[in-house]
Amino acid sequence: MYPAVVDTGIEAEKTLKELGGKVSEEDKKKVEELYKPYKDRLALSWGIHPIANPRRFGAITIKDATKREGAMAISKSLGIALENFLGVGDNIMDWDFLELCGFGAAMGNATEELKRYVMGKGDQGYVGKSVDENGIIGIFDHFGF
Repeated sequence: MYPAVVDTGIEAEKTLKELGGKVSEEDKKKVEELYKPYKDRLALSWGIHPIANPRRFGAITIKDATKREGAMAISKSLGIALENFLGVGDNIMDWDFLELCGFGAAMGNATEELKRYVMGKGDQGYVGKSVDENGIIGIFDHFGF
């Protein structure tokens, strides 16, 4: 099952689809240039999926539709301070919300950059096993769930 492809008429999105994950630095610059007229309404972020490495991908979303905004909305809705949240990720793009969380974890197959950031949280940071080794269970055990 794949996400639905929606034609927004935005040239940058069309270009990303045509690249199909094979994004060079030159391609990345081209997409970023095409994206500029939409930067007030949309967010463009780049990542490398740990399992599909070295394939890179670009994600275009509505500007405020981020994991960071989601974490803040959940915190507000539930009345629970973000310092009590555990965020778990596998890609540097996840740092956007993980940095807000009091506790952070990276999967063992996460990017090295994310692992460094998570471990920068000191005792509140942890790197578990890979997703293929059910690493989330070890992360929950580590934090006492």
